[in-house]
Order: sequence, then C-alpha cells, then structure tokens
Amino acid sequence: MIRVEPKGAVNSIDLGERNLGDEKVKIMSDVQDHLSANLAETPIVCPDAISRLRSFDPDGDENLLQDLIEIFIEETPELIDRARNALNARNAFELERVAHSMKGSSGNFGAQRLSKLAYRLEKAGGRADFSEAAALLDAVSASFEEVAKELQMVAEK
Repeated sequence: MIRVEPKGAVNSIDLGERNLGDEKVKIMSDVQDHLSANLAETPIVCPDAISRLRSFDPDGDENLLQDLIEIFIEETPELIDRARNALNARNAFELERVAHSMKGSSGNFGAQRLSKLAYRLEKAGGRADFSEAAALLDAVSASFEEVAKELQMVAEK
C-alpha cells in the first residue's frame, strides 16, 4: 500500500518527492508492505534460469547467454526511461505496457525480485495509480542495477 503522508511518518520508508501533475507530493511506503512481499529473500538472479538459458546455446560456448545478457543490460534502462516518461505524462496504458515488457525480460533471467516489482508496476499502471507507480519505478530501477551487476559477473565466467 502506497500512500501520501506527512514527512517523517513512523513505520514508513521515504521514497522521495514526485511531481504528479501540478502537485509535488511526498511518497511514503509502509515498511510492512515491502517486507510482506518477501522480495528481500529472493535471489537477485536464479541459477536455474541461467542454466536453462545456457542450455539453449547449440555450441555450448555461452555466446548466446552473453548476447542475451548484453541485450538485457542495454535495453532495460531504455524501458525504465520509457516507463518514467509514461509516468510523467500520466499515460497509464504505456506504463502498463512497458512494465509488462520488463516483467517478462527479467523473468527470463530468473530475476524474480525485479520481475515481481515490474509486475506490481504493471498493475499500478493498469489502475492508473501514479503515486504507487512512482515508488515502484524507483524500486524497479534499483533492482535492475543489482541484476545488471549479477548478470555481468555471470557473463564474465
């Protein structure tokens, strides 16, 4: 549950200020909401998903996996930018569509935390809940940074 609260609220995480139309609001998120999602316990990248992707390479030399990782790392920031633009334009349809793409692409790598956050962003876009979407988009962006680092290590192995 995302809500707008006065600055300094107890039991909340400060997710920053956002411009929503003509208003600047402070976005706060319940700590319990973040904890109950069990996202902190989810691995950044699922090893089984990486193994599955490795198995698709007909030559077994991991070029396919490395190419897929490179594409994901290059294209996801563009999707995040498109989502941010959709959020700023209050374009719920585009926000939902872009979040859906992020959900699928991150799921292919077993980036469950990122995929779950993108799913929640997709649903917030579908409800045109721009306050929740603003907080989730920041979480998606931060999670992507973790996933990108992990996948770069996988690609270097």
